Amino acid sequence: MTLYFENSRKQERKIAENLTTRKDVYKTINDFLDEHHFKSYYSREIYKPTEIIFDVGSHTEFFHLKGTEEEVLNFKNEVDAH
Repeated sequence: MTLYFENSRKQERKIAENLTTRKDVYKTINDFLDEHHFKSYYSREIYKPTEIIFDVGSHTEFFHLKGTEEEVLNFKNEVDAH
């Protein structure tokens, strides 16, 4: 799956490709947040058929993980905690 960052102007840019596990996704998000000196106090996952939106507390910026319906379902059902 591919991870994108959406800024406050609704512009998306690709952050990473070929992510396959929940652990990989959250590591990539957390590394990005660290690089930008942003401290997230919570995360929320919003599921759509072919993407997952991650709200990490900024109110205007989000991460989008895009893939197939099967990949999204597998991610949702993965038990590995972040």
